[in-house]
Amino acid sequence: YYEWFQSLEGLWYYTVFVENGRITDDEGMALKTALREVASQGKANFRFTANQNIIISDIATQDKPSIHAILEHFKVIRHTRQASLVRKNSMGCVALPTCPLALAEGQRYLPSLISRIEELLYKYQLEKEDIIIRMTGCPNGCARPSVAEIGFVGTAIGKYHMYLGGDKQGLRMNKIYKENLNELNILIELDRLFSAFSNEKMEKESFGDYFLRSDFAGENKISG
Repeated sequence: YYEWFQSLEGLWYYTVFVENGRITDDEGMALKTALREVASQGKANFRFTANQNIIISDIATQDKPSIHAILEHFKVIRHTRQASLVRKNSMGCVALPTCPLALAEGQRYLPSLISRIEELLYKYQLEKEDIIIRMTGCPNGCARPSVAEIGFVGTAIGKYHMYLGGDKQGLRMNKIYKENLNELNILIELDRLFSAFSNEKMEKESFGDYFLRSDFAGENKISG
């Protein structure tokens, strides 16, 4: 749940979308500066979520306008509001160059891939589907790709195994779909999958559930 919510105790909470957990200042928004400014006021606490986001918490009603003004000034509210569902549901591990175990990119590459995936979702009128995507630079799975509806596990620079079929609650393991795909082949496969999903999905059926009952689930693994 993003943006403002009020608790039963009357305190306010604002959940900030932090893409892949990176708190930085860039041309899009000054998140690092905004959070420092909020902290300096001493009117809020901070909570970290399991999906790498931040909740600015325990804000009294009289303090909410000043906190909101800071977030608005540094474009945090616009960033959170404008991010697509699939981007908000994506997560990448640290990977290269920080992690010595990484075989491929993770958090540095995933945002650009999500932009390409967003284009496909709009193409098939699926932009309101909150599909869960995870990416890691190696099989250790720090971003939980094995339970995602679409999981990418790096095998070499620019190459990923694609896993499909997890559920929304993270309770079902996905299965390997294709091996060693580069970006072009990833997008080709997703174009096929999204086209079929758009035409064949049942009411309120998730992408992961659709995949498991579809003919795609029986396809052999093919290296890209």
